[in-house]
Order: sequence, then structure tokens, then C-alpha cells
Amino acid sequence: MGSSLPKQFILLKEKPVLYYTLKAFFDAFDDINIILVLPGEYIEMGKEIIDAWFDAERIQLTEGGIHVSNR
Repeated sequence: MGSSLPKQFILLKEKPVLYYTLKAFFDAFDDINIILVLPGEYIEMGKEIIDAWFDAERIQLTEGGIHVSNR
């Protein structure tokens, strides 16, 4: 996407792409709870998005780990 910022945080119509992703799931499923996995350095940014637009009790935020492939 031509940015050093991960694409889920890039603004689209003044909201981060992550907003639209989470909203789509909440709009589709009334009883959904989400586990959102983000890199450690973006946890705070994720919290800001959740706090601004969503019910924080329905989203568990966790730090992702490093995946090592055997290939």
C-alpha cells in the first residue's frame, strides 16, 4: 500500500481500515466476540480504535507472536 504503517491502520474516509473490518463482523453477527491479534508496537493504536468506535467488552486484544516457518 506504499506506507510504512500497516494497512489496517491506514485511513479510508477518515477511519482506519480496521474499523471497517470490525464493523463488518459486528454488523453480520449480533452475538460475536472478537479476538484481535496485533503486533506489540500497534496494541495502543488498536486500543484507540476500539475505544473510539466499539464496545471494548466484545473485543479481546492480544499481541501476536513471531511465526517461524519450516520451509
